[in-house]
Amino acid sequence: MRKFIFMIGVLALLIPTQGLADSKEKPVIVIIPFENATGKEAYESLSTGLPDLLTAFLSPYDERVTIIDRGLLESVFSEKSLSWEGFTSEKSWTQLGQLSQADYILRGSVLFSDNKFTINASLYELESTQLLKAFESYGSSKNLSHLVQKITVQLAEYLKTDIKLIEDLPIDDNPEKSFNFISGVGYYYNGQFELALTYFMKVLESHPDDELAQYWLAKTFQEAGMVDHAQLEFRVFLKKHPKSEKFSEVKGYLIIPKEEKEKGHEEVKVTD
Repeated sequence: MRKFIFMIGVLALLIPTQGLADSKEKPVIVIIPFENATGKEAYESLSTGLPDLLTAFLSPYDERVTIIDRGLLESVFSEKSLSWEGFTSEKSWTQLGQLSQADYILRGSVLFSDNKFTINASLYELESTQLLKAFESYGSSKNLSHLVQKITVQLAEYLKTDIKLIEDLPIDDNPEKSFNFISGVGYYYNGQFELALTYFMKVLESHPDDELAQYWLAKTFQEAGMVDHAQLEFRVFLKKHPKSEKFSEVKGYLIIPKEEKEKGHEEVKVTD
């Protein structure tokens, strides 16, 4: 079945005078944390949540576009005593391009009023800091993933590209898996943890070795206050994915029992 590129708009925007088929190079994009312009601390998680959702939508298309892993970039920042706050202005983007090796930056903000979100997203060329296109999405806070999808639809319409709703879209060879995963991330950042857990578990039922679903399942348990379950799932992640880029991050979430520390057994122990 022919794949429909769910976020094709981002790619072609990088070469405004050409179609995607004419592009010879794979664009590299860094999505920086969005500004929480709601005035509410409760929505602070959307700062990284919206970029995570956008990354999730793009994940089936790594052969067409590269999205810089935020965790890896934060590791580079840590070594240089830097933070995302230092890259919010256009004057700092040259350094960000050097550190990330990205060509383009996607930034945005989120507003909240009358139980509805307004999401703004803007695509810039890093070298020139030129704004290529701005997009806006407005709607109910109950379904965050569809609000992000609206950004995608606008990108597609800008390119006169057909697009279908996510429920009908064969995102990749496993459309049901992709839908469940993206829904889980959306519910996670909407604070609906029980629903998020359900969708991540659905992914793992059909794909038990899926790295991202395992990671987000553990993160959801942790955010929901179910620490024992989170610790178990984090250990499962470390056992199944020892070469994961997220290994160090997940290892940092582990709670090492006091008696193990006293015995000097601080290495990660993973049991079946």
